[in-house]
Amino acid sequence: MRLTRLLLGVPKYRTSKAKKQTRKFGWTKLYRLNEYIVSCNACENPHDVRTICGTCYEGIHTETNRIKEQMMKYNPYMGNTQQPYIEESPPERHEVITEKIEKKQGWFGWKT
Repeated sequence: MRLTRLLLGVPKYRTSKAKKQTRKFGWTKLYRLNEYIVSCNACENPHDVRTICGTCYEGIHTETNRIKEQMMKYNPYMGNTQQPYIEESPPERHEVITEKIEKKQGWFGWKT
């Protein structure tokens, strides 16, 4: 019996209710006054010192999304080569491409 307690880490005695409550609601877990709340210079809303104000962030977020949309509209690879033919007709091709279908060997036999 003592050997299993060493191997499995079983507690020797039952933990009392007072110890559990002290661990759960001890003085380190109490609510404290947050000293790092300041008001925003632009909109006067309270926010944490280390973060940006929520309402100001929404404005920045919408502006950033607008800029991203404009950036996605621009495609540097399009250039003048992919413009549709306005004055000229597209070049005509009279080539016919055919492929010869051959049988291929697969894992479980021949494929067609």
